[in-house]
Amino acid sequence: MLALAALPLFLMADAAPGSQLQQVMSRSIASVVLAVVIIGPLIEEVMFRGWLSGTWRSVVGSAAFVALVFGVIHVVDGLFPASATVIQLGLAAIGVIGFQLLSPIDNGKRLPYFEHAFPYIFWAQGIMFGVLHYQNVATNSPVLAVLSTLPLVICAWLWGFARIYLGLASAVLLHAAYNVPAVAGMLTIMMLQGT
Repeated sequence: MLALAALPLFLMADAAPGSQLQQVMSRSIASVVLAVVIIGPLIEEVMFRGWLSGTWRSVVGSAAFVALVFGVIHVVDGLFPASATVIQLGLAAIGVIGFQLLSPIDNGKRLPYFEHAFPYIFWAQGIMFGVLHYQNVATNSPVLAVLSTLPLVICAWLWGFARIYLGLASAVLLHAAYNVPAVAGMLTIMMLQGT
């Protein structure tokens, strides 16, 4: 609902998707769906919320997963030219395997002082998630750019709540569900602007 509610604001403000988002959206619809609805939620949820249980296993597992994903992207890109679809399918496979391996690691000993620091960590992960997505909207208005990140910050907190109380799978599914209308909205904006 937040993604759909923001669409008229972006259209009235003559906002456009940022250059990085335009590059993703310029691919085929199947490639966009794979990147934004499947790969993005898997990787971002492990990166931002996979470790929120505070166990040693979840923190180390999430860090190793993120290092593997970004390492594979760098190595594959440097060794041989692969199509975006091949890279995306590989990332999707890594994401699914990593998700399966990381899902059951919430049991165990927590990091020292984690419970004490948890409120700060929880709120900060949502803000960091919004900051990461700040460049998704290209506009001359800093106010509009900040407003465009607020739904993502709120969603990051909701997904964090789901992660803690319902598990990593629920956060991934909620994130993917958010991205469906967001992708439709961005494709609509690009179509209306002729890009």
